[in-house]
Amino acid sequence: MSALDRIGRNVRAAVHYRPGQILHRVANRLRRRWTSIAPQRLRSSIARASGDVAASDELRCPEALRSFLLDPEVSPPSRVDDLRRGRFTFVGESRDLGDRPDWYWKRSPAPSHLWRINLHYHRFLVDAAVGALRSPASSAPLLERAGNLLDHWTESCVPGEAEAWDSAWNSYAVSSRVLNGWLARLLVAEVQGGPAEAFRRRLDHLGSSSAAVLERWMEWDLGGNHLLRNAAGLLAAGRWFEGRPAGRWETVGRDL
Repeated sequence: MSALDRIGRNVRAAVHYRPGQILHRVANRLRRRWTSIAPQRLRSSIARASGDVAASDELRCPEALRSFLLDPEVSPPSRVDDLRRGRFTFVGESRDLGDRPDWYWKRSPAPSHLWRINLHYHRFLVDAAVGALRSPASSAPLLERAGNLLDHWTESCVPGEAEAWDSAWNSYAVSSRVLNGWLARLLVAEVQGGPAEAFRRRLDHLGSSSAAVLERWMEWDLGGNHLLRNAAGLLAAGRWFEGRPAGRWETVGRDL
């Protein structure tokens, strides 16, 4: 999309926004640009928040939620096969991304923006946890596979980078990622073994860092379902962790 097309789209959308939403949108754009110029402040705040929380000792997956997520209609077994192959399917379109995906999809032809933003929701974490519970004997390589993907994503998608705002660190994507990470963490909370423990540590880092960003970048400009998803993400993070930031996340999420 050209710059002129983006301007036209923004003008057409603006007529449906309240003045307060427009002000929040402008403020967010300016904050993003400034943060991308000097990202260290954001990254330092993420590190502080992550250091001030720890996963709750009471994390357990309710039986009803476990049964729901293990339902083949909810989590088809084919999703585990896709995870092993490095295949991702969103909005009816499949792409093979292999072991080290191009998370920002810099090559052509690129899928739609909706497809690319779904990539950063990290549903594959839930798929890995479900697969580990269904087949305990093969859980280790599956959790390692998901963990390696998560490590590569963490290395490739650094918060504060200019290209990250529209996909990897888009607030709706961050909220969805926290929710999927939380569900995966609940599912593997009591799985034994080194690979499961390593997977939990990776999930905890993802959850705390994502919640720390989300808290600072709520979608007040869009409101509606976007703000509700933000609230759900913060509420999940508040239940996931213990510590002062976690209490703040849960309060904000609950109040919204």
